[in-house]
Amino acid sequence: MSEELFYPVIETKRLKLRPLLLSDLKSLLEIFSDPEVMKYWNTAPWAGMQDALDFVNSSNDSMRRQESLVLGLILEFRA
Repeated sequence: MSEELFYPVIETKRLKLRPLLLSDLKSLLEIFSDPEVMKYWNTAPWAGMQDALDFVNSSNDSMRRQESLVLGLILEFRA
């Protein structure tokens, strides 16, 4: 099994799906620290940046082990 991160990128005119990056931490924290967003989730709202970092690291580790595929959805506004 490869230790490299399986890095699929799926792009359309308006969307991009790609693995999570450290540059996504702030956006992820904004979403997952909101109690309303997490109301029906199986975990409590995130408390800080460490929760976001842990999520990105665990997602990428899981992809390296070929156990899961976690992709972020990015809106693209190209003409």
